[in-house]
Amino acid sequence: MSGLPTLTDLQHICTQRGARLTVQRRETFKALRAAGKPISAYDLLPRMEKRLGKRLAPLTVYRALDFLVEHGLVHKIASNHTYALCDRPHTHHESVHLVCTECGGGEEMALGPITQALDAAAADREFRPARHIVELEGRCKDCAG
Repeated sequence: MSGLPTLTDLQHICTQRGARLTVQRRETFKALRAAGKPISAYDLLPRMEKRLGKRLAPLTVYRALDFLVEHGLVHKIASNHTYALCDRPHTHHESVHLVCTECGGGEEMALGPITQALDAAAADREFRPARHIVELEGRCKDCAG
């Protein structure tokens, strides 16, 4: 695990890819880092409004999140409609997300051999997956106590 991306990582990726780092994108990234756990776009909205000192349309936050997901800095967790910072933003990868149903926390794990097993099972059925979304719901070590 290389750790969560920093603002420097975000700036570097934008520069490297010729992408604009808008105020909304930067502040969305910073709000996600400050949250410390997966968070929904609607929970990010008031945080963003406070950070920017103005009212925002939900679409503004969704666009910034889509940008961060597209550039590999953030993962969208489908099962609970939240977003989490990627802990390996410098490598293309697919992950398993462990989602705590009690505290809402999450953890990212590399798929590794799981991907190969899924691809083999899909190939047996003449199916070619475009991407893998694997999430496990349960209780984290702190909540399971």
